[in-house]
Amino acid sequence: MRKLIPFCLFILCVHICSAQTNWKVGDKVEAFDMYNNTWSNGTVSIVLTDRTPIQWRVTFDDPKGHTFEYLSLTSAQIRARGIKAPTFQLNQRVDVYYTSGDPKGRATVIERQPNGRYKVHYDGCGAYRDESVDWSQVKPESTVSASDPDIKATLGKWAMFVYSYPNTYSDGNYVYRVYGTGAKAPPLQINADGTYTWYDEFNKPPVKGNWATHAKIAGVTMGTEAVNGIILKDSHNVYWKISKDRQDHIEARMLCSGQTQGGTRIK
Repeated sequence: MRKLIPFCLFILCVHICSAQTNWKVGDKVEAFDMYNNTWSNGTVSIVLTDRTPIQWRVTFDDPKGHTFEYLSLTSAQIRARGIKAPTFQLNQRVDVYYTSGDPKGRATVIERQPNGRYKVHYDGCGAYRDESVDWSQVKPESTVSASDPDIKATLGKWAMFVYSYPNTYSDGNYVYRVYGTGAKAPPLQINADGTYTWYDEFNKPPVKGNWATHAKIAGVTMGTEAVNGIILKDSHNVYWKISKDRQDHIEARMLCSGQTQGGTRIK
């Protein structure tokens, strides 16, 4: 049986790594090299108290392989040496963050790499979006219960609608933005037993399957990770997230695309 690091200890570790602001000249630390996207051992050489917020100049112990011998860094880019990193397993679902601490997206661990790094694959995206990240940028996936009001609000039968996107054209003297009216799309049935039926293409058999909950990531303000919802596949095995829009309306967004449909409850 695999043993996971408790979530509370992970939060404590990240807090210690990124929030310390009392580094002194001579302190032995790990510093983030944004040019190589790696953490390396270094020594604090100058405290830049004239910067707002305060910064520290860290000289790398082994400058070979670095673009610069030293860097001026913020508290989020310096951490103590020897911190035990939490372990994530292959195929584990995680939330990924930028080195600044801002949330980035939901992903799956697809490779465990040396020096506490992980290669992750973002939900619904092509392999071109896969990236290697440091352990400090990864947290266990946020979750939401199927009984949560946000999830229950997506249940039912929905008349779907494809939104129109504006086009731009010029007649030589003026530039115009032209908006269409959109189009009706086949209906979607989402059942409380965890199944769904989606007539996602006219005059073709519906796609049937099981949906899964997909929680929002705290701090995300737009896109599919900004709301609680459910995940399902269309007939082309493309992932969509369904979430509550407003009363008796839902929104369906293709993951990693932004393509959007709206839904109105069929009563």
